[in-house]
Amino acid sequence: MRVKLCFGNVLLVDVQDGVLALISEPADYAAQLAGLHREVWQDVNTAVYLNEERSAWTPSLMSCCWTISCLAGNNCAMTYKGIIFDFNGVLLWDGRLHEQAWAEFARQVRDEPFTVAEMAVQMHGRSNHAILEYLTGQKLDFAAAHELAQQKEAVYRQMCLNLGAAFQLSPGAADLLDWLVAHDIPRTIATASEALNVAFFGQHLHLGRWFDVGKIVFDDGTMPNKPAPDIYLRAAATLGLTPTDCVVVEDSHSGIQAARAAGIGHIIALGPAPTHPNLLALPGVTQVLANLGEVQAPVLFDL
Repeated sequence: MRVKLCFGNVLLVDVQDGVLALISEPADYAAQLAGLHREVWQDVNTAVYLNEERSAWTPSLMSCCWTISCLAGNNCAMTYKGIIFDFNGVLLWDGRLHEQAWAEFARQVRDEPFTVAEMAVQMHGRSNHAILEYLTGQKLDFAAAHELAQQKEAVYRQMCLNLGAAFQLSPGAADLLDWLVAHDIPRTIATASEALNVAFFGQHLHLGRWFDVGKIVFDDGTMPNKPAPDIYLRAAATLGLTPTDCVVVEDSHSGIQAARAAGIGHIIALGPAPTHPNLLALPGVTQVLANLGEVQAPVLFDL
C-alpha cells in the first residue's frame, strides 16, 4: 500500500508499507505533519483528514493546501471517480458582472443599495429566485421570479458580450477540462444559473467541447436552492456516481455548504489568496486553490 501527501502541486511525502520517505522540500513541513499524524501510516486503508489538527499548524502552513491520495488498495476512500463544477465563480470568473447587474436591479426594486456584504451571503452561489425574494421581501412563484430575473439577466449577458475576447473560461479551466476529457473522467456542472444563461454559456463558451450539456444541472425551479444539497445530489446521480465518489469545486459559502450536506467526498474551495484561511476553515473544505490550473487531477483520480 502506498500513500502520497502533497501541498498544492508539490509532492512532499511518499509512504510505502508504512515507511515514510520525504520526497521534496519543504521537508520540515512534511515531517511536522507526519509527526502529528503517525496514525495515518498505521492504517493506510482509512482516510484521515489532516485538517482535524489544524490548530497545531504553523502560520506558514495555514496558507498551504494539501491532498492525501491512496495510490493502491481497494478500500481507499481518497480516490475519486468524477468531478462536479460550480460554474459562476469557478469555470467563469464573472462575480463583478453579476454584482454590477444585481446592484442596478436592486436600485429599481428597493430604496436601499445591494451592499457587497449582503451579496456575499444573499447573492453568490444562490439562485435568481432566492435573490429576488430577498430583494423584494416577497414570496414569489416561479413565473413571477422568472419574469423579474430576465430583466437582470439580459443586462448581465450583454455585459459578458461587451467583454469581447476577454469573455472566456477562468485561468486553467480549459487545460483541466481537456485532461478530464482525455482520461474519460465523468464530469458535469451544477449551477444556480437558469436555463437561458446555461444556453448562453454553452453557445459562447463552447461548453459542449467538454460536457454533455444534457447532464448540466441548473436551476429549473424543481429543487431547493443552495445551501440545500439537492443540486449536488442530482449532479452525482446524473454521473451515475455516489456523492462520496465525487470531487466538487466551489467558490461560494452556500455552495460549499450544499456540497458538504450532499456528502461529497472531496470539496475544493476556489478563491484568491487572501481568502484561503477563511475558506479552509469552512466545514467540509478539503483543499483551497487559487485557480483551476492548480487542481491535481492525476492525484485525485489515481492516474
